[in-house]
Amino acid sequence: MQQIEHLMKKNIPLLQLGDSLEKAINLLRIQKLDALPIVDKTGSLIGAFTKANIMDAYLAGVSISEPVENYCTSQVAKLHLDFPLSLVKARLMKNPTGNGFVIGNNGTVLGMLDKSTMVENLLVENEQLLMRIDTLCNNYFAGIIFLDTNNQIKDVNRMAENILGISDNELIGRSFYDVAENLDMNDIYLNSFDMFGLKLRINGVETISNISVINYKSTVIGAIITFLNAESNYLFLEKFDQLKRWDKSFRTVLNVIYESVLVTDNKGKILYVNKALCEFLGKPGDDLVGKSINGLAISSSIYRVLHSGIALKEEAGINKLNGRLYVMSIIPIIKRDKIQGSVCMIAYHSIEELTEVSKRLLQLESNTIDNTEKTSGSITFNYFITMNNYMQNLKEEAKLAAKGKSTILITGESGTGKEVIAEAIHNASPRRGKPLITVNCAAIPDNLLEAEFFGYAPGAFTGADKRGKKGKFMAADGGTLFLDEIGDMSLNLQSKLLRVLENKRVEPVGSNESIAVDVRIMAATNQDLNAKVITGEFRQDLYYRLNVINLQLLPLRQRKEDIIPLVEFFINKFNRGQNKQIKALSNEVRQIFLNYGWPGNVRELANIVERATTYASGNQIELKDLPLYLREPHIKTLPHPSTLKNETISNQIMELNKETIKKALNDAKGNKSEAAKMLGISRTWLYENIRKYDL
Repeated sequence: MQQIEHLMKKNIPLLQLGDSLEKAINLLRIQKLDALPIVDKTGSLIGAFTKANIMDAYLAGVSISEPVENYCTSQVAKLHLDFPLSLVKARLMKNPTGNGFVIGNNGTVLGMLDKSTMVENLLVENEQLLMRIDTLCNNYFAGIIFLDTNNQIKDVNRMAENILGISDNELIGRSFYDVAENLDMNDIYLNSFDMFGLKLRINGVETISNISVINYKSTVIGAIITFLNAESNYLFLEKFDQLKRWDKSFRTVLNVIYESVLVTDNKGKILYVNKALCEFLGKPGDDLVGKSINGLAISSSIYRVLHSGIALKEEAGINKLNGRLYVMSIIPIIKRDKIQGSVCMIAYHSIEELTEVSKRLLQLESNTIDNTEKTSGSITFNYFITMNNYMQNLKEEAKLAAKGKSTILITGESGTGKEVIAEAIHNASPRRGKPLITVNCAAIPDNLLEAEFFGYAPGAFTGADKRGKKGKFMAADGGTLFLDEIGDMSLNLQSKLLRVLENKRVEPVGSNESIAVDVRIMAATNQDLNAKVITGEFRQDLYYRLNVINLQLLPLRQRKEDIIPLVEFFINKFNRGQNKQIKALSNEVRQIFLNYGWPGNVRELANIVERATTYASGNQIELKDLPLYLREPHIKTLPHPSTLKNETISNQIMELNKETIKKALNDAKGNKSEAAKMLGISRTWLYENIRKYDL
């Protein structure tokens, strides 16, 4: 019940019988909803008015004074607070409008749910699950290697790197046969059986390994190999050989590891326990998952980590519970400077085993932070590929600019490489050992921008972190702050940014004290800031403050000589990532690339080459490997931004030939996702054209 209450949109306006179309349309626009409920005199739901109904009324040419009930739908999904989410999802998916209304016991409308809300909730749950799995995997004491059915190494954990003495970059993408001796995985995949206690030599290291086949919908999709160093882990080998057969997913791995594992959210609610933990506490999993840790002997230690964000390693030495000795490590799960939960790992066996476990627990590090603001160090000017005279001169100017402290404004169309040159400048500057913090000004809501930029003091506003938060300026102290899409910044924040640039001090939200910062500013935009200054949308004084050094990147269509060198660069890059041996383009593809206008610039070129590399079956990219809109000359592409001028986007959007769409749908046997891939367009775009041509 709490989940539906949390997800649904509340306090939505109700339409009454007799209300006009004009009122209904205005409410939809103001509330930014896809549908509104229609109720009778008693407040009971009798139908819904949707955006589709607006189109029906418009096409019928009726007056907006018409009553709303003449153009509504009675096919509404009625939901109740006690419905499980699985039933809610099923009803929303079956409903043609994609909307559902939550009804109270008296029949009145309490709120509204739609498909987009459910999808968003699913994505959040998936992200949290992946985060927990990643934390557990990288803090697991044994090495783990994930393979696909082609025996290509897809991922490894940190312990695998330590045991094998080789980095993940040197392992991922390689064939497992390159590093493992005398092992045939084909029989394992064919018979779908698991192997345990296998003596296996991996990268010259003798290991004791377990191999588990992963099945998805009765199809083998890969395998998980877990291993210990045979020479240095004798105390673990005896227990490792006794592990039960693993199931077909990573969750089962957690049920056979040495430690007891308990995962909580930031409120102390138990999200996951493995079998060892249930045995340790003497309780079944159903009595633990979904409940609070209150009442458990280990709860005080977990709450301490949740409140402080500091990991507890080998907490309180050797402890005793129910006559059993144990050692415990608790690691906070932190993302974007906020505590999301905790992972508690408990080892309890004999004193001899505990001695060995204690040594290992001391090595655990709580580096589970999803640090999106890390120091850069990978992109250099070598990544800036160009044969164009203008761009080569710009590259040299950028190298000179990197040595100074002046602000830099990078301009150019989307996809021209503004972020690449910004990172290259930072990495060539004296600040390269300090953070490069990137902020997309268009991606952060206006009401949060100030707090994101300047941080906030403890308790600055309702819902604020009790410890306060550093802003982007303080995070970039000593380094570089890259403001992408600067043209979308509000005038209010522009004035505050100007003050920081002039005074080199920031004042966190809710604080009366200013803090000195040493930050170099780089900004980028695909808009004409000079024109925005004229229209009053951008401050003139800030424009001149940012435009000390201006680097104007050319669109790809104006530097055709760069297309083939860039293609060769991307082919080499994707060859390594996909284990391919593609050498070149066919003559036909080469001509298409040189003649195409590339409205998406270098970013579009990279995407096309990646797609073609994936589909290519030989040693060169052929015509068949390209998206349909590049193969079919009669298909129009998106216009260049310079040609849009006063025309509306709807008039400029790609138009696809009806026969081309029909052919793609036939070739894909009606699978719209596959047809969209063949056409090189999004599925939404395909649906628009299907409706347009009434297919």
